[in-house]
Amino acid sequence: MKKNSKYLIRDLIFTFVCLLVISGTSYSLYQDITERIDFSKNQQVGHIVFKRNSAHRKYASYSVWEHLNQKSPLYNKDTIRTSKDSDVRLVLEGGIEVALEQQSLIFVIMTPRGFEIDFQGGEIHSIAVNRMTVRYRNSTITLEKGTSFSLCELDNNSAELTVNRGNAHIENSGSGIIKNVTGNEKATITSNSVQITALQFKDCFPPNNTILVSPDKKMSVNFTWKTEVPETTVIVARDVQLNDIVTTADNAKGCNIELSPGRYYWKLVSSSTESRTFSFEVLEEKTPLITNPVNNSNLEKSGKDSFEVSWLTRGRADSYQVNIYKDGSDSPIESALTKNNSTMLDMPAEGTYQLVVAPIYHFGAAKKDMNSEAITVYVNSSAEKTPVDVITPSTQAAVSLEAALHNGILCSWISTSGKCRVELFSDNGSGHASGDSIFSEETGKNSIRLTGNFTTGSYIVKVTPLSNSYSEGVTHFQLKEGLGLTLISPTINSHFKAGSDITFIWRDQSAALNYQLQISEDNSFKNPVIESKVSTFSDTLRLTEPGIYFARVNILDPAGKTLVFGDIRKFSIPIDLPLPSFNESDVPSDIDTIVTPSVEVSWNSVPGADRYQASLLKAGEAMSETVISTITTASTSASFSNTGRLTPGRYCIQITAQKKEQELLTAVSGEVKHYFNASRGKGLEIKTPETIFILVK
Repeated sequence: MKKNSKYLIRDLIFTFVCLLVISGTSYSLYQDITERIDFSKNQQVGHIVFKRNSAHRKYASYSVWEHLNQKSPLYNKDTIRTSKDSDVRLVLEGGIEVALEQQSLIFVIMTPRGFEIDFQGGEIHSIAVNRMTVRYRNSTITLEKGTSFSLCELDNNSAELTVNRGNAHIENSGSGIIKNVTGNEKATITSNSVQITALQFKDCFPPNNTILVSPDKKMSVNFTWKTEVPETTVIVARDVQLNDIVTTADNAKGCNIELSPGRYYWKLVSSSTESRTFSFEVLEEKTPLITNPVNNSNLEKSGKDSFEVSWLTRGRADSYQVNIYKDGSDSPIESALTKNNSTMLDMPAEGTYQLVVAPIYHFGAAKKDMNSEAITVYVNSSAEKTPVDVITPSTQAAVSLEAALHNGILCSWISTSGKCRVELFSDNGSGHASGDSIFSEETGKNSIRLTGNFTTGSYIVKVTPLSNSYSEGVTHFQLKEGLGLTLISPTINSHFKAGSDITFIWRDQSAALNYQLQISEDNSFKNPVIESKVSTFSDTLRLTEPGIYFARVNILDPAGKTLVFGDIRKFSIPIDLPLPSFNESDVPSDIDTIVTPSVEVSWNSVPGADRYQASLLKAGEAMSETVISTITTASTSASFSNTGRLTPGRYCIQITAQKKEQELLTAVSGEVKHYFNASRGKGLEIKTPETIFILVK
């Protein structure tokens, strides 16, 4: 049967109209659910700096709550609330920092007199950078500038105000009570009373709601406080109910533990009182990385009035402090505070500067040096500069390969009053550097020792000043085998008696006519204590002052200038110490090993000594002795009690005085000995009882 086309068109139109109605109502429902009120033209009085878990905001004239996001703006007459296991930190204009703990509710209003917070319940903390007011029920709390406080609702009818620093003024309209609360005091507020008591636990660290910043996975947190309450127990936990305990310490005066990043709570408890529960967070924060300018870069003034500083943010900092310091100064010449990851600074005068970017955290977070990025920059003009005058090694000089491998190559130049980058390259034969640098280091001094796995050949040294007054200086030299002289005597790390003759002996195959023997108190030989010119292969000197010394023999050219520097040899002259002497009233005479299993001895102190070595020895035949036990002590007595029971025989106690000052400067006195005999006593004599027979009839 054929269907009427008029009915078919009517069905299609009806279906299309139904689809339009459904689409329109669906879009209206979506708009109603997702639409957010635009308050961008309202007065903004602050912003959210951190939110954990769930928090909501309600605008002044609306009853709908909306979710708060990180970095959300805060408007006048907003109401903020937090859910369970949630908290919010916000900053109001003027730098007032407020933290809401879990299940808290506040109403914020800006008045001509400043900020007012209507506290409805829960717990809040604040650092009142400026004067502010908090209202709770029928009480008005006025907080002076710089006051650090917390306000916690105890039940439906009371709250506790704790002032850690600064001053608070409380007016209770219900009872007409007016009270002042100062630092380290707390006030219990009800509808008709205000009770003030002193805090039993003061200066607690970490204080409540603090962020502790560390660049590592673990951070050592030192818990400290002041109190006169005895037998204090500290409890550290991961939850505010103190159920998930990290550690406890009884009868403690402090506590130091390693903590991973996260949120923690701690409390002090005694038999008579307890502190409030403090919360803090350990935050793993990576150092911001300065990307422009790069470290050790040169900024050309050339008419520029400013330059840009930019960095990579690698943490949760709220803002960044950028400082530029003149080299060697502790006070910045310019500073900038920004929430961005870049800023502009005025171009300073020519010179060397340190540029520092430090992350800033709210609520008293630690601002440690390790969380700051610091680089060095140099501001230069475009004027022509004088090349650095490189002194050593002198151009085309021959340097001993053996001396270079053993002692390095001394490179020195005329001071440039700033840092220099020193680089060593192989010479490709045409007087130009070949390949990568063998050695590269920066220094603020005017000399450095070049080190590396050298071989014979030609080399180039480049000294590039990083300051503004000089340009690069270059010198060429050669490394050759068999040039440097090595001392045969004295041997390495030899010891000599003060005032005795020391003979220095060397051999040379270069047929040199003159040598220079240098003795110095350091291996730079800038100020030698002895410098003698000789034409033989030996020299004898006498040193009277104890100390560590360095010696070398240099080859001189006919004009008396140093042609080759010799290898360096270290030796020392120890301090003389007098012999120790036994305390005759406290030395063992012949002993019975059963009655006296341990050996006690004492001696008189030796002036200048800081330790003693006491040894117990078993005397053998032909004056041979075997060490049984040795004790090193700073006292003047020793007890040999862990040697086991001594066997009968002859023994010796030996004492040596010592003094340690430097690496080789060890003073040792002569040895004194005391001999004694050890025998085994008979002990108790046990007799066998006689047997008696009794005849019984």
